[in-house]
Amino acid sequence: MANEITYTGHGDLFIAATLNRALHETIVDRADLRRMVQYRGSVNGTGSLASKLSTVAFDDAMAAANADETTAPGYTDIGTGAITITVARQVLARVLTDPYQVAAGGKVGIQTFANDMARAAVLRFTDMICALFTGLTTNVGTSGAAMTVDDAYDAIYALIKARAPGPYYGVLAPIQLTHFMDSLRGEGGAVQYVAETAQFLGLVNETGSQGYGYHGRWNGVDWLSADSVNTSGADKVGAVFGWGAFVYQDGVPAEVTRYAAPGSFQSVIPDGGSVFVEFERLARAGHTEIVGNYYVGVAEQEDARGVKITTSAT
Repeated sequence: MANEITYTGHGDLFIAATLNRALHETIVDRADLRRMVQYRGSVNGTGSLASKLSTVAFDDAMAAANADETTAPGYTDIGTGAITITVARQVLARVLTDPYQVAAGGKVGIQTFANDMARAAVLRFTDMICALFTGLTTNVGTSGAAMTVDDAYDAIYALIKARAPGPYYGVLAPIQLTHFMDSLRGEGGAVQYVAETAQFLGLVNETGSQGYGYHGRWNGVDWLSADSVNTSGADKVGAVFGWGAFVYQDGVPAEVTRYAAPGSFQSVIPDGGSVFVEFERLARAGHTEIVGNYYVGVAEQEDARGVKITTSAT
């Protein structure tokens, strides 16, 4: 075993305990993209972890009937396709030693680590969605160059031309966001007088209703930054996308949670959702295992609803 949470390995949590009982959490990325991704339900009881979602295009207009009044019209087929979402286990395991828990006294103990599993699941979900950005076909921006206002407009224009329905969301790496803001500072014309521009250039890192990492709304797009945005060579690959570009499904092994020993499972989502925590006592070693489980799958649903933004990572 390795990476056990031990008393000797985490003395920093206890040295100053007599001076300050408060615990300071260092900066971590908690951007949550779930509200921007369409939920396609649970796979529980479907007989498979892989779900095929059918797609159909009703894009045919009527045509003028034959003028001879007797010739019947021909038949017109529809365009169909399918995507597959595969739900898989995402997991985070920690183990606490007894000496650690004696010293911690509940300050950073089993309950703290159990509750943190919900945030770990959010981070994993964000990682999974951001990984899909690189697969989008339409690309704007210039490799090796800082993101500009023109890049943002190009992404929005591409969605408009594709007839992608809103709402629109922009997810950028922090460096892309700051490059974007720097470019926006120099904009003239009507843009400089729009109230959203002044607000967007302010220092915002909201953790309220819009969630961690949210920066503001500009030009009809809700923008946020996330460390999970992928790096490709010397670039970051963010995206602007409309509702329905990406989808997800989840599931919970209900039978396991129902018949496990009392107290060995705990939901860390208030509504008893798909993230759950399992506890196991390793008595001989004097260890307590805490295992967070999240069964989820994500997929790109329609390529035309998203645009990737490839710009410099420095």
